Amino acid sequence: MHSSGVLAPVGCLVLGSMTMVNWWFIMFSDHWYGDLLRAISKDWFNLGRNTDSLLQPAAGLSFMFFGVGMFLYPVDADKSAMGWLLGGGAVFFLFVAVLGMFPFRLPGPMYPEWQLERRHRRAQEAARANWEHEAGSIVPRGRHAAPPPAKTATDAGDQYTRYAGDAGGEDPLKSSDSLPMRARFPRDEVGCVVFLGLGEFFFP
Repeated sequence: MHSSGVLAPVGCLVLGSMTMVNWWFIMFSDHWYGDLLRAISKDWFNLGRNTDSLLQPAAGLSFMFFGVGMFLYPVDADKSAMGWLLGGGAVFFLFVAVLGMFPFRLPGPMYPEWQLERRHRRAQEAARANWEHEAGSIVPRGRHAAPPPAKTATDAGDQYTRYAGDAGGEDPLKSSDSLPMRARFPRDEVGCVVFLGLGEFFFP
């Protein structure tokens, strides 16, 4: 294989690998690099609600399949079953990346905002469990939880009220699979406004 024929597969592999690494940081990391990538994706590289959840990983996998295929089969790839598999996988993920430009709804765990909220909720629960272990007591939770007692020496750092939830006994970080605010359709908010406007018109 000539040097000119090596550049294309190596370039595809490097680009695909970098894309997948960046996608992992966006989805599953609280590192400063992940925060930077999420900000860049939101402000500069936002091609729709499914950019980070579908378009980016599919594009990265497509580049990697193309790179491996061109590296292993620089010629006569159509004469090998593996060549057909790699080429078909590359085309398939490229098609999925194109679908990622359409704003259809995906499951909540596929969005970086949902993953970020889950990490924050787990960190809060771990901190609450650690405080309960150190304090030797269990913080009441739920709708029917008793109101927190007055601050004492054992609650000097406001640990009780910090981990007991809000005034209604509910955890401020919900564990539902609902979509984050950024990933919702604008038409949902428009429908609410129209409904409220009709209500005020018929029932002033």
